Amino acid sequence: MSESSGSDLALAFRSFERRYREAVAPLAGEHHGVDAYIDRFHRAIAAAANALNVAADPAAVAESLAGKRSAERDETTMNAVRAAAFDAGAALRDMHEIAHTLAGGDQ
Repeated sequence: MSESSGSDLALAFRSFERRYREAVAPLAGEHHGVDAYIDRFHRAIAAAANALNVAADPAAVAESLAGKRSAERDETTMNAVRAAAFDAGAALRDMHEIAHTLAGGDQ
């Protein structure tokens, strides 16, 4: 994701809310040890939001990224957002894997 443009990142952040719901839904309200991943996800969203000076919400981050051309953003900001997107995505993948394992895997 190191070469991701603002529009690529906006697309990723737009998908995060849905992917988060999909990752935690199989857990049926019980976190089954994914609390650290949930916290990691929310910290990553907050880091991206902080870098862009918007609300700590994936949709607000996506809107901000879509609202400005990448050329208008400094590289430090874009790198912070890229890192946050990578971290949020990794947390989601980990949560999905745990939920998949709890559901019996490929059985």
